[in-house]
Amino acid sequence: MPALEKAHEATPKLQEVSGRIQELLLQQHVTNLLQDWLKSLRDQGTVQILDSAYGESSSDEDEGQ
Repeated sequence: MPALEKAHEATPKLQEVSGRIQELLLQQHVTNLLQDWLKSLRDQGTVQILDSAYGESSSDEDEGQ
């Protein structure tokens, strides 16, 4: 609204923008849920790099698997 007032544009009625506001709030909620879920997965998981190209040498036994 401040940007509209600064540009001397009329403020839209709530009925005209309520759908967009609900959509934005839903997107924010989904984003927060996704971020929380990803954080919990990161906290629970571990990563082991097996490719020797990343600086770790693999033994002869590992190369056959």
